[in-house]
Amino acid sequence: MAAAIRLPTIALWLMALAMGSRTIALWLMALAMGSQTIALWLIKQVFFIRDFFRTSNLAL
Repeated sequence: MAAAIRLPTIALWLMALAMGSRTIALWLMALAMGSQTIALWLIKQVFFIRDFFRTSNLAL
């Protein structure tokens, strides 16, 4: 059962890594380890970076 749950997660992690999206890969790895705190922190980082670029583009 645990192996069945882990395989798709590993597949998604490898896919994210292949796409060059290290943040998604780290988030999936944290989620696979059951560390929701790290996963939530990474999600916050993604939204912060996205909002930062959005506001800097409006300033330009």
